[in-house]
Amino acid sequence: MPSLADLAIGGVLPGVIALVLLAAPWLLWKQRAGGAVRWIAPVAIGLAFIPASVVSNNHAGLWPVNASERALAVVGAAVLFALAVQALGRPECVGRLWAHVLGVLGIAGVGAFGAFAVLIALHPHAVSTVMLIGTVTGAGVWTAGSAMLLARAERAAPGFGVPGRLAISLFGMSLVMLFSSIGVFAQATGGLVAAMTAGAIVGLWRREQTLGAGTYVVPLAVMAYLLIGAWQLSSNPPLGALAVTAALPLVVGGAALFGRRGRVRSIVSWVTVGIVALGAAGWAFSVYADAREASPYGY
Repeated sequence: MPSLADLAIGGVLPGVIALVLLAAPWLLWKQRAGGAVRWIAPVAIGLAFIPASVVSNNHAGLWPVNASERALAVVGAAVLFALAVQALGRPECVGRLWAHVLGVLGIAGVGAFGAFAVLIALHPHAVSTVMLIGTVTGAGVWTAGSAMLLARAERAAPGFGVPGRLAISLFGMSLVMLFSSIGVFAQATGGLVAAMTAGAIVGLWRREQTLGAGTYVVPLAVMAYLLIGAWQLSSNPPLGALAVTAALPLVVGGAALFGRRGRVRSIVSWVTVGIVALGAAGWAFSVYADAREASPYGY
């Protein structure tokens, strides 16, 4: 059970860091802050995640032997690629096919690296080469598709809607990680919840696009790492709940697009995301409870 100090550092401090960094450009440069925010946002989310990772792992190593403690390496790679994607969004690159292709490949590469960080530690003894290649490729496609959909939804409905719904999804994911009996993953996900909540607060304040595809790649890469890690490292992985959790970014993007017109649609979209997120957590809990009841040791 984490201490109160660990909860504050790993769950509250990430939100404070992200909120300060995301709000600062608007306070300093007012209406001219939009361009700066797009560069600062991925760095803000990445820096905000560091306390959660350090607290959950009790160290700040990038590539330890334990495959469950490599989240910092994934975040570092995600931030670097996110900045590269932002560079491809400069006016001279907009509309160029090569820039779009490179951006999508860069985002996919980060998701693939998140999967690779877990699976390479288990290869070839527990994970075959075919499974390694297939899973890494799938994670890349999932990350790219999710990031592009979330960015499109945020462009269509600027403000707090997309980061807010994603924060709800990540909260559900933290419960899935907890019931997968991987506490370090649950704590790490809590840092993402706080960071996305900060993004939603700034979006509620400014009513403008604050994140974008280049920023969403950071939490999505970590999600890929944690989901595949729970699948491979948990002694009793709730596969159905993990699959539903993986679908949540797509649900968020679709719900945000659906709910951008009309109050009733907006309410339905928020409720849908909440039901799916809590449904995944409930499914994971049922698997955990069944395993605990079947165990002679009560666990």
